[in-house]
Amino acid sequence: MSVESHTDPREFLRKLREGDLTPQIRIVGMVKSDKEDSDRILFSRDCTDWISIPVDMIQTLENLGSVQCKDHSHPLAVITFHEPGSPEVRVFTRLLSSYQFTHKLTYSDPNSSLWECLAGCIGLPADKIGFCIQDCVSRHESIGGS
Repeated sequence: MSVESHTDPREFLRKLREGDLTPQIRIVGMVKSDKEDSDRILFSRDCTDWISIPVDMIQTLENLGSVQCKDHSHPLAVITFHEPGSPEVRVFTRLLSSYQFTHKLTYSDPNSSLWECLAGCIGLPADKIGFCIQDCVSRHESIGGS
């Protein structure tokens, strides 16, 4: 079972008692506005392949600061998606969420890429996420990352 973040404790307990805790899909990456459609946001992990995401699919967006991308920068964000409606998509969402939760790298892994390191920051308490991001960026720069 995946853990929901930013949930009121009483609401969390209610969902726990009722067996209604749903896994959430979270992704970390660069974001920018979609100039062709104001109801979409563009997402990329590598600043080359941008995926257009309808804002109606997004439950929350958390700004983590900005990251350098070649000669410019983009906001770095955590996107949490709404639970999908169709039964088939819910199954795939739960499978993906389970995979992300059980295979997530921790931010202390010195061999991980910058994005894997940043993904390891997801779910940390608010007072630790900033340190995690700084640690990832420092490690990446110290091994000659760009």
